[in-house]
Amino acid sequence: MKKPFTSTFLTGCLAFFLLLAFHTKSNAECHAIFGWEQSPNSLLVTFHDSSTSSFEIVSWFWNFGDTHTSDAHNPTHLYAAPGTYEVCLTIHDNHDCTSTVCHNVVVAAIPPGDCMAAFSYLQTPGTMTVHFTDLSTSSHDITTWHWNFGDGTESNDHNPNHIYAQPGTYQVCLTIHDNSDCNDTHCSTITVVAGNAGDCEAQFEYIQTPNTYTIHFTDQSSSSHDITSWIWNFGDGHDSDQHNPTHTYAAPGTYEVCLTIHDNAGCSDTYCAAVVVAPAIQDCNASFEYEQLQNSLGVHFFDNSTSSYDFSSWHWNFGDAHESNDQNPIHFYAAPGTYLVCLTIHDNTGCEDTYCEEVTVNAVVPGDCMASIEYSQAENSLNVHFFNTSTSEHDIISRFWTFGDGSSGDGNDPHHIYDHPGTYLVCLTIHDNSGCVDTHCDSITVNEVSEGDCMAFFTWWQSEYHLTIHFMDSSSSSHDITTWHWDFGDGHSSNDHNVTHTYAEPGTYEVCLTIHDNGDCNDTYCTVVTVLPVSGGGSCHSLFSFQNEPGSLIVHFTNAATSPHNIILYLWTFGDGGVSDNPNPTHVYENPGTYEVCLTILDDAGCEDSYCHPVTVGASNSECHAVFTAVVDTSGLIVTFTNASTNTTPNTTYYWTFGDGTTSTEENPVHTYLEPDNYTVCLFITDTNTECENHVCHIINAHPFGGIHQSGLYADEQNNERMKEKKNPAMEHFVSIYPNPTAISTTIEYELIESAGVSIELCDVYGLKIRQVTNEIELTGLQRHSVDVTNLNPGIYLIKVRINQEIIIRKIIVTR
Repeated sequence: MKKPFTSTFLTGCLAFFLLLAFHTKSNAECHAIFGWEQSPNSLLVTFHDSSTSSFEIVSWFWNFGDTHTSDAHNPTHLYAAPGTYEVCLTIHDNHDCTSTVCHNVVVAAIPPGDCMAAFSYLQTPGTMTVHFTDLSTSSHDITTWHWNFGDGTESNDHNPNHIYAQPGTYQVCLTIHDNSDCNDTHCSTITVVAGNAGDCEAQFEYIQTPNTYTIHFTDQSSSSHDITSWIWNFGDGHDSDQHNPTHTYAAPGTYEVCLTIHDNAGCSDTYCAAVVVAPAIQDCNASFEYEQLQNSLGVHFFDNSTSSYDFSSWHWNFGDAHESNDQNPIHFYAAPGTYLVCLTIHDNTGCEDTYCEEVTVNAVVPGDCMASIEYSQAENSLNVHFFNTSTSEHDIISRFWTFGDGSSGDGNDPHHIYDHPGTYLVCLTIHDNSGCVDTHCDSITVNEVSEGDCMAFFTWWQSEYHLTIHFMDSSSSSHDITTWHWDFGDGHSSNDHNVTHTYAEPGTYEVCLTIHDNGDCNDTYCTVVTVLPVSGGGSCHSLFSFQNEPGSLIVHFTNAATSPHNIILYLWTFGDGGVSDNPNPTHVYENPGTYEVCLTILDDAGCEDSYCHPVTVGASNSECHAVFTAVVDTSGLIVTFTNASTNTTPNTTYYWTFGDGTTSTEENPVHTYLEPDNYTVCLFITDTNTECENHVCHIINAHPFGGIHQSGLYADEQNNERMKEKKNPAMEHFVSIYPNPTAISTTIEYELIESAGVSIELCDVYGLKIRQVTNEIELTGLQRHSVDVTNLNPGIYLIKVRINQEIIIRKIIVTR
């Protein structure tokens, strides 16, 4: 069950599970049941009620596990972030039966870069008015919404209300556009039920308590009969059934508040209004730090402003008649001197503050290296080719580019594709082998792409420790591109859109991409691709076994990973949201069930590998215990299994999984493997008489030995002995990180005994890069780097430090 490192974390997967309810009364005749599915490339989850009852179910109450709730029958909920949430459904029928069911719902992360249309809707009781709520997502700003209500009418509002003339079924479509030219359409069939005639009308007023976020609501509804219930939805995931409730919001803002009333004649009505919660206080403070670039009149300014709310703008006055609206700008002065620099900030509550400080710009120390750049824009493309024209009396050993749009890179003559035309400040910093450093910046203008032509273009990158190159098509056309043809320069080709190709040997290859669009335009782009030799990683293998303590939800995991190098990181994900970096952890699950458990390892040669296996956890009603031994014959492929389970009865059944896709129900099977390998073998025992269930898994080393593999000598136990000898305490304190845990920033500190190439990455708990902290040549001595974590969610993160060919991994914990 080995998987690629990224497969465990793929997004857009559908999950649909059906769960029986936990009943609040043993003699209940109703059963809460629900399932769910996550929309592809979205944090939107649709819940499906499948509850049953001998009578009519009259209410549903959902708790989505993120402080939001709903009383809809089959609600759709958009989560703010990926994660694992405990979702509960409570139902009531008209014979006073109540039932509740809860389950952990895993919301997968959205892959970056795409836009996706989505929406939910709610019909106002007693009317044929439907309120539509946009749930679309995009990595850019959505600029337009277009609704087609399926009855011949349309709207461009963000969250429209629409009154249907007749009840019935309508197909409603929402089309969105964002500012990166991404378009998407989502359609859904909705059912509009007939409105109830009546003479009741919902209405309310509200008032805010000064300097608080507390709102007092006063019911102003009317009816010719007695109003029997009031249901308030405060627009922040909370609700109330009080007559005149008081509600405290977590933050200022505008909330859509709805009141639904019912009277004793069966009349229902809903009234919604936008409630503005004003800021209680203004507590934003502008502040900044700065650093002069080495051998340059450039100054890098760092915003350190604080606010309880989100910043909406930054405005810098550099004291030399120049200004900027960037958050952390780099500014180049024309001459050394002292300048009064001021930063003015605004947050989304209207708070404004200004901070000024005198900044001294020192004269540049003359050196014998000089950075210089030239560039050219590809025709009908936002692709810009930069040329390093720097000079030095010595060898230039590193080049670091910032492209003015938040991205950076290295290389001598890089290509960079901009998202939009415009003017960008591009900077190149060079280092030579004599220690000379110089920076040069130019404002470049990226022109708009003219319409009507097609242009082939692609980018590429090489997998670490492999001869595999990933090619990404970046071609453009005013029509639809219909075919792609790749020539990899080694006699192989492909017609796929975005391709991955593994070369037989390192070297330099001319790779060409030819495109065709449906306007009969053809174009070819060729470039030289250098496939670098690989060394180090690729020879590590992740593996583990586990044992569930009988009668409990406790599982002991035993790492059986192997590597010819030192394994410096073990990362476990237990399938229920829990993680661990212990080599051999014990994990306690909250609920019985089957969980996908994965172990990812990293060794000090940079090799990464991941292994996943389902783990079934369930409390037993008796103390039966699954146990087995195995004997491997001299061929290494025939294994005799002996069942040694305890507290079994004649009603006990046995089920084996041999790790190669085959199974058996024999009590003591003999199994023949087709190829030598390490296999995870599991024995599941079930007794229908005692209602006992238990299982155990071990790693079986099916390789030729030249002798008998005695029972009990499993691969995981052998590997543990090897790992006891594989420790390298010399690296333990080479890199210091403090403070840890941290809520604002942490400092990475290390000392170099000679100049070295240093790369530092901030990664998530799965090893995926979040941010490049530094990537440059550093000189001898004590080095420090500060990492800002204020925009990270609380949790575990990794700091990956590469010094020349040496890799050091450190864990940091972000708190709030």
